[in-house]
Amino acid sequence: MLKKYCFLAFFVLSFFSCKNTTPDIDSNTTDFDNFYKKFHRDSVYQIEHIRFPLPGFPSFADSMTIVRNDFYWQKEDWSIQNEIDLESSEYKRELNVLGNLAIERVFLQEGVFIERRFLKTNDEWALIYYSDLNFGEQRE
Repeated sequence: MLKKYCFLAFFVLSFFSCKNTTPDIDSNTTDFDNFYKKFHRDSVYQIEHIRFPLPGFPSFADSMTIVRNDFYWQKEDWSIQNEIDLESSEYKRELNVLGNLAIERVFLQEGVFIERRFLKTNDEWALIYYSDLNFGEQRE
């Protein structure tokens, strides 16, 4: 009987001493938004926050490139990306910030999009994947 009470007391104390370690989604989104703006407005900052060689796909990748899945963007070939006018009716954006991972898809027209993935490590966001213009469907 004493063992039951000890176990129960241990369980209750453990439960109440646990801290919520789930990241605050709103603060992660705000943090990502601040990074995102600086990433597009400062070319030096942008290059410093890309993990080269960067996996992804070139524009309108052919089926063999897609199957091989071995394309990498190199620093010397990188074109600085400017901020996209997301207020324009031309573009539709999907953004999912899931803890330390942000996945963005920007649709430029029906079925054509870019995809970027950003990862936050050591309190710094970085671009870890980039697929230039390719075909795909918007998620509902």
